[in-house]
Amino acid sequence: MKLLNLALCIATVGAFAPRSSVITKRNSPHFASDETEPALNSNLSELQNKLQNLLGSINADGLTENLDAIKSNVISGELGSRGETYAVAQLLVLGCILGGGVPFAGDAAMFLLGPGLLFAGAGVIFVSVNDLGDSLSPWPVPSGNGLKTGGLYAEMRHPTYAGLLAACAGGSIVTDSATRLLLTALLFYSLDVKSDYEEEELLMKYPEYATYQATVTSKFFPESIINQLPWMKNKE
Repeated sequence: MKLLNLALCIATVGAFAPRSSVITKRNSPHFASDETEPALNSNLSELQNKLQNLLGSINADGLTENLDAIKSNVISGELGSRGETYAVAQLLVLGCILGGGVPFAGDAAMFLLGPGLLFAGAGVIFVSVNDLGDSLSPWPVPSGNGLKTGGLYAEMRHPTYAGLLAACAGGSIVTDSATRLLLTALLFYSLDVKSDYEEEELLMKYPEYATYQATVTSKFFPESIINQLPWMKNKE
């Protein structure tokens, strides 16, 4: 093990050591100057030391000694009562991640999660805007043209936002963009915060909105679909 650690440390030093082809003096602001090069070398040296300490703390011998106990942990307990479903689900998802897709249903899943979400989101936006009618406004403070609780608003309190999120998520998948998907998550957070403020304003303008909130408990997802989820049925 000591030899292995030594080899890993040497490889780490070689990987992070500064090379003259990368860090060199150039008459350009895009390259490190004489003042910044020592600082960079110091940071790299510090990183090397941390990696060496981390590698040195790995105790493979101890893991080998515990193999019998680990095997006992795997086979102990009554079959079906150890939470096997969660472990299998975890392994299946990890397998799909490592394999880069979903076996046998990958194309169908990508279609549903890509173009399917994109067009469904666009459709939800169109219908919810139509349901709002003269109450439509980009501002979270209500326009004062009445409270809308019919159509898609009977299924979720903010269907326009839901459609926008679905369309953005679908577009992110269609364009194979992890950056867009992360920005969609940020959009979800911003819309969640905005909708909280909007609902505070609605409660002040329309006291009956409290009854609507208690009836339609979901912000962005259809009640009829949420109620069909297995874990929601178990709660009942």
